[in-house]
Amino acid sequence: MSKFTLLISLMVAQIALSASYSINIALKVEEQEALSAFSTTQNPLIGELIDDLDKSYKTLASCGVSEITKCTVKIEEAVADCVKHPDVTHCIMKILGAESDCKDCIKAVCKALHIPGCM
Repeated sequence: MSKFTLLISLMVAQIALSASYSINIALKVEEQEALSAFSTTQNPLIGELIDDLDKSYKTLASCGVSEITKCTVKIEEAVADCVKHPDVTHCIMKILGAESDCKDCIKAVCKALHIPGCM
């Protein structure tokens, strides 16, 4: 009888200790009107954050993820030549050329890669 009790106790302990938990997180992103609901007169930092977010949305709209992916290598190569240049962004534009499709993505790539003097 004690072996049977021990077996049942082990089974109950294993079931109790082998519980798993699922966490579901839902994120709903509202349109720009939700951001304007904050009063920027109360805290100037909120106004700056809203402006920065708006610039990021515009940059992503003009230079999408596929363009950033395509242009990152070209911009990285140009940055290697322009690191000591006083105006890194202008130097990168000169290396890429006026006809380059990547000129709109320079600031987005520089910001993502944390390249000083280019953001």
